[in-house]
Amino acid sequence: YLRPLTLLSTSPRRVLSQCNRFIHADTRREMFMSAILLHWDDETEKLVYSGAGHEHFVHYKCQERKVETIRAGGIALGLLKESENFFQDTVLDWKPGDLLVLYTDGLVDAANSAGESFGADRLFQTIIEFGEQSSKEILEAIVNAVRGFAGNRVQKDDMSVVTVKLNPPGKS
Repeated sequence: YLRPLTLLSTSPRRVLSQCNRFIHADTRREMFMSAILLHWDDETEKLVYSGAGHEHFVHYKCQERKVETIRAGGIALGLLKESENFFQDTVLDWKPGDLLVLYTDGLVDAANSAGESFGADRLFQTIIEFGEQSSKEILEAIVNAVRGFAGNRVQKDDMSVVTVKLNPPGKS
């Protein structure tokens, strides 16, 4: 549902609201989906996002070399017939060199043989350590850190992670 809806509107809030109507109409009541939808506007150089009950995401501020957790907000898609009032478009203050890390809870909940979770602090440490590198290299560092921590232990939840970096002018 998302892809065609993003062609009709640049507002993540509007897209998520319409997507929710479709999901609510087409799925069983116990089914739902969390999401974060981001829209980059080349003309204004602004990043706008809206959350639908998804895990928080991380904003690495390159100039300050620090991470900030951003609450995605919203309500999961499919829970209510009308949910537009739960979504809002928020502009993120995103500067060249900054990084976004979006992930599912399975990533921070990944456990080692002692039953300890990887946790947000280890994720933040990895992001800060590799924050100056490319988006791909940071992604690989996060995946390697989680794998190294968890070892051969079978995980109970799926793990997804996405990294997005705003490159300074003249860099690809």
